[in-house]
Amino acid sequence: MAELLIHTYSSLEPPMSGVTFSGKELEDFVKKSETPLPIETITTTHLAFYKEWLKGKVAVDTTESKKTIAEVFGKQTSIVIDGLRLPPALQFEGYLGVEGTEKLLRENIQALKAAGIDGVVLETTFDRPHQVCYNQTELLDYYLHIAQVAKQVAGDNLKVGLNLILFDLPGSLVIAKAAKLDFVVTDEFVETVVCPSAESHRDSGFIFNPQPKLIQKFRQEIGAQGILLFAGTHSNYYDAQSNSSVNDAVIEAEKFGADALVIGKKNASKLDSSIYQADIPIFVAGGVTQDDLPWIKSAEFNGFLAGSLFEGGLTYIDPIKATEVMTVWNTL
Repeated sequence: MAELLIHTYSSLEPPMSGVTFSGKELEDFVKKSETPLPIETITTTHLAFYKEWLKGKVAVDTTESKKTIAEVFGKQTSIVIDGLRLPPALQFEGYLGVEGTEKLLRENIQALKAAGIDGVVLETTFDRPHQVCYNQTELLDYYLHIAQVAKQVAGDNLKVGLNLILFDLPGSLVIAKAAKLDFVVTDEFVETVVCPSAESHRDSGFIFNPQPKLIQKFRQEIGAQGILLFAGTHSNYYDAQSNSSVNDAVIEAEKFGADALVIGKKNASKLDSSIYQADIPIFVAGGVTQDDLPWIKSAEFNGFLAGSLFEGGLTYIDPIKATEVMTVWNTL
């Protein structure tokens, strides 16, 4: 197997300098950096690569209609999605090989199905340092295979999504399109954020601009309107460059075509009550524990995305634990 090259969005972007930040926390973070933080963003060059890759996998139908949460999940509320952390892929340390990864994936999905969980989003948490799939055909092909296996094992009742970490929404969309997945998740959709090095597992932090307008157009061009977009915002892990509120982010995400919002647990309580009347469903994520389930349900969020809630290990779903948690959720 040929060695894969590491490419990031910043490979085509110059370092960012002379930037004025809003918020003391961001200013302090940037001051600690010896050099200006690079800015990473999505460009038409990146999107052209993903479109070309997709052309070789599936016919693109740009007339595909948007779907709703209720149409995909069969309900609008009380939806539980597990964030299943995949083992490292290909060139990353800890790679189990295709057979080892498939075996673990099948066991985990069977456990989630048995517990009555509504959806699973495949997450590339342990592909470190986090990167994107731009110019990495072999890596895209690998993720496509894993996604197809997951979809086949999940069947009709467990909906399958993908989140290529970190911030590779175009990659998630083309793989989801090729594998006929139900949804994608992105960690940030509308806010320009500062990502610390500890979250990216790189030598330095960076600033990411998600370009939601460009993504909206790209999604239409590849015929991915029928794939639900769960748009993250105001995460527990990244600092927004602007002072915009979580309420503003909900409105912006809906404007750019998001089908659902995923808000960090520590910021979910900042939502104005009027936002609950918005058309877009809202989910809570980021360190959700069993103790959080009552307030999530009573606050009338549409559901939550679990991280480690069902896990018995870093990449292992504990079937007993998953069943017990879902029993508690269903009785609230």
